[in-house]
Amino acid sequence: MLVLSRKKDETIILKGPNMEDIKITVVRIDNKNKVRIGIEADKRITVIRSELEDAPCLNNISIESY
Repeated sequence: MLVLSRKKDETIILKGPNMEDIKITVVRIDNKNKVRIGIEADKRITVIRSELEDAPCLNNISIESY
């Protein structure tokens, strides 16, 4: 795992062969150190929170439904 430090409004860019860039930006850090992030990615990329990855309601989601 790569661990990076970022401040508010700083961005991490994920680049890969034959894919669009994915940009992850720190949008806000509140006084309880809760971080809000923004993710910019191609519509074909599915972004979900890890705790929802195995949720039954996600089993039937397809790209066409977006």
